[in-house]
Order: sequence, then C-alpha cells, then structure tokens
Amino acid sequence: KTKTITLNDLVKMHGHPCDGLITAACALSLALQMLYPDAIIDRTDTGCITNNSPCFGDVAAYLTGGRIRFGTQKINPEMKSEFIVYRFSTKEAVKVALKPGVFPDDVAALERKIRAGGFSQEELRRCQKLQWDYARNLMRHPLTESFLVERMPPFEWKPDTYEHLGPRGDIVNKNA
Repeated sequence: KTKTITLNDLVKMHGHPCDGLITAACALSLALQMLYPDAIIDRTDTGCITNNSPCFGDVAAYLTGGRIRFGTQKINPEMKSEFIVYRFSTKEAVKVALKPGVFPDDVAALERKIRAGGFSQEELRRCQKLQWDYARNLMRHPLTESFLVERMPPFEWKPDTYEHLGPRGDIVNKNA
C-alpha cells in the first residue's frame, strides 16, 4: 500500500530539522516525480547516489529506500548539492542539482566557520536564522526554479564495496 512521507517524518528519522534536510527532500521529490510519473514510488526499486552529508544521506535513504548494505545507496564525496536517483527495473537515472547561486554564500561561509570551531553564539544563531530563511524561500517557489533536473544516459549501477553486502530478504517475494 502507498504511504505518505511528510517533512515531519523526515525530521523524526533524521533527528532535527535543518536546511540540508529541506534541500534533499525538495531535490529528491523532483527526481522521484520524473522516475515515477504515475506518482507511485517503489522504494524497493530505487537507488540513490549522494555526497557524504548526513542530512542528504538520511533523506535519500528514507525517500528512496536505498541502503548501502543492500547495494542500493552509494556515497560519492565529490558530489556537491546533487543527487543521482536510479530506477532498477527500467535502468533509468535522473540527476538533480541545486542551481548555482541558490544556496546563499553567507550561509555557506558561516557553516564552514561553525564546522571548524571557534565561533560565537551570535554567529550560530545568525547561521540558523539564515538557514531557515533559505529553506523557507526554497519551498515558496516552484522547485524547478532552484534545481536542475535531467535524465541521464544509461549506465550500469554497481554497488559500493561493502563487506556485508547482501540481498533484501524482506522483498524477495514482493511480486508473488
């Protein structure tokens, strides 16, 4: 049966609301709409490639069903604010990326400073406010104004190397 996944569900799973969660949810929404135009998304038929952001990775796993241990989620640290979403049954892939200039430079600079340490409480509060301003603005416009979405040429999905890689036992008879 189909299920609705809300931003509140993503926050509960990820542990906190943040601009990365909102960015990922918006980007993946566009990619999944393109791969599943009938609006029924099969999370057992979908894989995703993301950067190593905990926010992007968590949202990608939850929305696509991708898992590293099943070979359906991959991490590429060289990726920026972008995702590749893959539909196994059709071998279709979609790339979605935040357009240049959409993420504010001042937010990026404050985030780098905070991650490096040595920041003030005022800088932390300012960063949080700017992150939410960005996230609210992102959701106030059609997502296609903020993201580039394109079908990719066919490619062969190869899972990342993982010692405990195995098949999903819970879906082996899903079409029976």
